[in-house]
Amino acid sequence: MKISLRLILLPLLLLLGDSTTHSAIPAKGNRADGQTVIREKLNIASGTIALDLDLNQLGAADAVATEARRDVFRFDSGPASFFTVLVFNNVLRGAEPGSISLSWAKSRSLPESLSASVDQLVLERTAPGADFELIVRDNQTGFVFFNIEGAVFNYDAASRALTIPEGRLLLSKEFAQKLGRPQDAGSVAGKISLAARMYPIEVTTLVNGGTQSVKLPARDQRTAAPSASAGPDIIVGDIGSLGGLAQFGSASGEVGLGVGTTSCNNGNVDFDFFQLPNPD
Repeated sequence: MKISLRLILLPLLLLLGDSTTHSAIPAKGNRADGQTVIREKLNIASGTIALDLDLNQLGAADAVATEARRDVFRFDSGPASFFTVLVFNNVLRGAEPGSISLSWAKSRSLPESLSASVDQLVLERTAPGADFELIVRDNQTGFVFFNIEGAVFNYDAASRALTIPEGRLLLSKEFAQKLGRPQDAGSVAGKISLAARMYPIEVTTLVNGGTQSVKLPARDQRTAAPSASAGPDIIVGDIGSLGGLAQFGSASGEVGLGVGTTSCNNGNVDFDFFQLPNPD
């Protein structure tokens, strides 16, 4: 559940506001025979990301290419991944801002131009309004290696499988300059594919467009982390990816700041949210 938290930076004053409210009772005016929609927010449980790279495109400007050279580098999704999609009545509606950390087995070397970021690469779904929906970047420095074009998301509801068959990897402006070939910015350097299994972190029932109930499902044994708790355990799963830090007014040199958070249930028992003043 996304909860907006606004922190007003004044002495001894902490204001919590704009929390999303949900009701386990049908909203006023809803008919019993109204349209029901089940909205699921799914996070990545495990996955494999493959980079099919043109190694000649990743060489320095003075490198001499004698023949085409391609190689496929496969990564597993890392434990720090938080990459969510929205599904309405088992139909994929899209991905939300977030990222998948690329875990490299180090069984062999990455291309030299990528090797310095071997433990820091992420596949990122950017915020709305960005030039590209997906990018590959260094999670520590923010350096963008590839912009991704033509990626298509496929979702199988029965197996909760999310796939991207292939997307075109374009050299970013920064990477092309680093390679000494600024004129090659935007050129195709290979393809990327994703195969992932998802699990629900939030399930909302909507009747006639109004929220009827919200549930944070328990993590099953296949996706539960070693630290998963007995009973319900509400944790902050993500901070700020849906918009980041924002300012809400100022007074006498003090400013009010807010950041969006996503709550998750790290326990083994479902957790339900109810609208105040319901004592549950």
